[in-house]
Amino acid sequence: MITFFNLIFKVLIPPEIFQTERRSDLQKAKFIIIIATFTFIGCLSAFTTKSLENQKTPILEILGILYCILIPLILKKTSSLQKAGAIVPLGFVTLGFYYILTNQGLFNPLIYLIAFLPFYSLYLTNKKYALVFSFIALIEITVLIFLNQFFDFYSLNTGIQLVILNVFCLYSIFAISMSLGITHINNEELYEKRLSISAERLKKANESKDAFWAKVSHEIKTPLNGILGMTNLLITGNINKEQKDLLSIIKDSGENLNLILSDVIDYSKLESGEIQVIKKPFSLEEALEDLLLIFQGTADDKGIHLSYLLDGDVPKAILSDEARVKQILFNLVNNALKFTDHGYVKILVEKGSRRNKIRFTVEDTGMGIPKNKQDKIFKPFTQVDDSLSRRYGGSGLGLIICRYLAELLGGEISFESQTSKGSSFSFEVQYIPVQIKKFIKDKNPKNDSRFLSKIQNTRLLVVEDNPINQKLLVTLINKNGLKTDVANNGKEALELYHKYSYDLIFMDIQMPVMDGIQASKEILSLETSEKPKIIAVTANTLQEDRDKCLEAGMVDFITKPINNMTLINALERFSNHTQLFAEKTSSESKEEENSLENLLNHVFKHFSIKDLLDNYSNDVLVIDTIIKQFHKNYSETLDNMKLAIDARDSSQLEFHTHTLKGILSSFYCTEIIKFVIELEEHAKKDDLSKAEVLYDIIIENIEELVSELAQVIKVIDEELSETTSMAE
Repeated sequence: MITFFNLIFKVLIPPEIFQTERRSDLQKAKFIIIIATFTFIGCLSAFTTKSLENQKTPILEILGILYCILIPLILKKTSSLQKAGAIVPLGFVTLGFYYILTNQGLFNPLIYLIAFLPFYSLYLTNKKYALVFSFIALIEITVLIFLNQFFDFYSLNTGIQLVILNVFCLYSIFAISMSLGITHINNEELYEKRLSISAERLKKANESKDAFWAKVSHEIKTPLNGILGMTNLLITGNINKEQKDLLSIIKDSGENLNLILSDVIDYSKLESGEIQVIKKPFSLEEALEDLLLIFQGTADDKGIHLSYLLDGDVPKAILSDEARVKQILFNLVNNALKFTDHGYVKILVEKGSRRNKIRFTVEDTGMGIPKNKQDKIFKPFTQVDDSLSRRYGGSGLGLIICRYLAELLGGEISFESQTSKGSSFSFEVQYIPVQIKKFIKDKNPKNDSRFLSKIQNTRLLVVEDNPINQKLLVTLINKNGLKTDVANNGKEALELYHKYSYDLIFMDIQMPVMDGIQASKEILSLETSEKPKIIAVTANTLQEDRDKCLEAGMVDFITKPINNMTLINALERFSNHTQLFAEKTSSESKEEENSLENLLNHVFKHFSIKDLLDNYSNDVLVIDTIIKQFHKNYSETLDNMKLAIDARDSSQLEFHTHTLKGILSSFYCTEIIKFVIELEEHAKKDDLSKAEVLYDIIIENIEELVSELAQVIKVIDEELSETTSMAE
């Protein structure tokens, strides 16, 4: 029977309803077909019986058969559940009522079709039709009670009359209640519909906001990149002191503008939950030294003593989001120096309130914050005093960003302050203590010639439509002893690549004729022996933009404004990424055979071992922990994705694919992440038509990834075991 109905459903239900992701629509269509099928069988049976008994032509049964055929035809032709649904109760209050009236009346079992009409008319139609059909049912039952030819109501005894009248009254109350209830139900449906529309509008508004900030970021940072880049080049040139001072003013003003713009964009991203935590092992001492290096000049100019102190109980290295920790400290130290004219600014690092937390404190001897103003400091776009905003500048967003980031890192921020005595801002973050066990020699950031010499023969291409930024990037590349070609847009880049097959391409994203995303996809789709490494160069900093670049096949992402250090870091990552520059002698290879360092020569399908080592500062203990943690958690995330697909739950699928994307990003699994991003985008659009196909592809690739990571774990465990044995 189930197979029979499944076949009927496939034939009679339109594909757009049968394949819909709204299960309620499909269930409603099935209900209509089931009613039509059983009614058709009943009418056909009655027609056959009367025909065999040689009765007069069964007109009513023929009309019933035509009616049953009409229902699926209307559904198939119009794909409208509303129209097909209205035909069902309409047939019952016309043909059905006449059949009941002429065949046994109230004693006909089909009377239940009239009695329950308020229910299924509400389910199949809308408020208006349900009200009409409910009152028609009342009238018809009244007729059947008082005007029925099969019994005389008035000849019945009083008890039976009372029973019939009570049943009639109860049904009347029921039908009227249903009619009133329909209004309430439809009001709820209307409310839910409006809520859904509001949510959709809010989603579109957020998308528009993201697009707006991407546009603002691009349009402001592009010329700002040219200003700061050219200023830096001039400052390092042969100029006199007065010219250098003037250029320094331009540079400081540009950097302040860039800082304000970054604050506004960060605040926007934090509000919409777009900032992700990316945990990497890092040295606390090195992070603080870097911070002091940035602010030491400002502190010296103001005669302020700038220092830091690491408590002895604090581990030397931790696993956390170094960039976000530095961003909080940068804002706090910047504020401390801004509002301090004499004395000191000190950074203290100590154990936090819990075992898994660490506390950072920035103390100063500045002007302090009055008690009646302290409730304002964590409000956006506000400062303690408007006169301070005019004197010191700033967006008024620094502290609110610090609060958001501290919460994102599993902690919170607090402060103490006294007027004219100074302030103390503290924040805590969650962390894991790590030991940085490096088996590859540390790179000396001051000696860039070592790796630059290895890429002297690299064929470079700069793709940039802005002439100023073109000139800047080419000048910086030439300054580092390298040569490059230039393309003005993606189309020109594609044409040049056909001729010269570049090794490394710096690709701007927003360009006329053909943008960087499309150009990257087309270049990487070409059948060549060596695929180029493409680095995105853009002012857009949103995670969505990074995802698009990753999906297009790019291997790195640098944001404007660009300086020489940014370029050198990108080139160094490129030199580590490619196998082209791994030069080893045969004797060295033999010595390294079966060792951990030999992994550097192994090419894995789904990730780069060099990227993995670089991302985790060559710390094999951390890599070992991260991979084993991945083995424990990935299957649960995949199971949740499968459950969401089976339940056609787009929001849950979006959440779990986003989680999986974060897990895989730890291993630079570019190819797999492309499919995960595609599935996430489908989930965002509530389109699950390709969900199962993409899920199967992801599963297949992750199984291969798990196998590859198992090889890494095996070698790492062997190396650590040997190290432990030697220590003993």
